[in-house]
Amino acid sequence: MKNIIKKGFCLLVLLMGMQQLLAEKAVFLIFEMKTGATYSFLLSEYPVITFDDEHTIVNSDIASTYVTDEIDNYHFVEREISRIEPIKKDEIRFAYLDRSNVNIYGLKNGQEVQLFNLSGLLLKKEIATSETLTVNLPEKKGIYILKIGNLSVKVIKR
Repeated sequence: MKNIIKKGFCLLVLLMGMQQLLAEKAVFLIFEMKTGATYSFLLSEYPVITFDDEHTIVNSDIASTYVTDEIDNYHFVEREISRIEPIKKDEIRFAYLDRSNVNIYGLKNGQEVQLFNLSGLLLKKEIATSETLTVNLPEKKGIYILKIGNLSVKVIKR
């Protein structure tokens, strides 16, 4: 009986350790806009933040430019990356994991998404039929612009 209790205790300790490994945390940079929209950037992707007279620019594999006066608040948050948080109203999230497709979350049904090259040529226009849309990038490496309403983000395909 003591053997069973010891094995059970060891298993419990092992499972608790595994849970700690699975609950990996990451730090995000969060921008809260005056409109209520929020944008988050994973710090482990090393976003570079620069400013000009009117804009705050966040460069990463997916980069964004915001009018500085429209930013209400920005802060850092540590949260579990294994936990999927619900998307807030007016929040748009981007996932660029496979270097070929950009998943966009938080869209409104009927919302238009446009993809441009750096010359301003419209390469693709898609209409969201749900809250999620996947945009396939061209095969050629380069910098592309995704435009959703008045939000524009730069995507770097390597």
